Amino acid sequence: MKNTFITLKNEELEVVLAPLGASIYLIRFNQEIMTLTPDGFNNFALPSAYYGKTIGPISNRVKDGVLKLEGQEYHFDINESPNSLHSGKEGISNKEFNFKKEKNSIIFYLEDEKAFYEIIYSLKDNSLDLVLKALAKADYPIALTNHAYFCLGDEDINNLSLTIPSHKFVETESTSLLPMKLKDILPCLDFNEKKKIIKDINDDYLQNHRSLGYDHCFLLDKGFIILENEKYIMDIQTDFEALQIYSDNYADNVPMLSTLKDHHRGVAMEPQDSLLNRVVLKKGKTYMRHIVYSFRKK
Repeated sequence: MKNTFITLKNEELEVVLAPLGASIYLIRFNQEIMTLTPDGFNNFALPSAYYGKTIGPISNRVKDGVLKLEGQEYHFDINESPNSLHSGKEGISNKEFNFKKEKNSIIFYLEDEKAFYEIIYSLKDNSLDLVLKALAKADYPIALTNHAYFCLGDEDINNLSLTIPSHKFVETESTSLLPMKLKDILPCLDFNEKKKIIKDINDDYLQNHRSLGYDHCFLLDKGFIILENEKYIMDIQTDFEALQIYSDNYADNVPMLSTLKDHHRGVAMEPQDSLLNRVVLKKGKTYMRHIVYSFRKK
């Protein structure tokens, strides 16, 4: 495993990327760190730490590590016994990508027995453009995401507010967190109007649950999400149909560059495909999704 970082930089943004997991290691805007970033490569490289990494071939949780689709079984590494989270230790988040640089872009690429992956980061003004692509070598379920956490220069989530255009969410089983069914948005999960993340985080629905806060997938009415605090606004535009929010609810003993706190240090924003309607990417077909992260000062 190489201790390698690559930097894209302009007058507005500095983005540090890593071939391990085709990852966003750090984003700096206006000289402040916008991301929750592990302190040093060794902490970033931990297989249980997904900070900024590309997740695949399947994101989120799979019951017993087995997807049954179109009469076939697809098996994923068990890393959250008895289930699989983010494809387990065999996922592409733990693989070293090759890369090349083209002007203001870095193209990461990887081939395994399932697919050819291409993850493209491009810098333009105050925005980071991310394209996630996969060309199937055989029929296989593909559902990628990026697992960056954001803090917008803060030490915790106390002053972070979210706006999420969503009226449906995926309810999860209370102990395994496996997806169960689509449900109308609840008041504690309603971010259709700007709301601080901590406002309802102690709601009984969230606390009487293994999540102990937000770890929920929202079906998006439209692909435009806003995270903000008193100084900065981050807009996310995406063609993914859903968004997983995780409010860093558990201490994981991974030290961070910009905070000494042990949980609620930032919020993961993971645009995702449907958790309830997994699909098989057919051999020779291309999967492609798009995310744009834009930053501005208030």
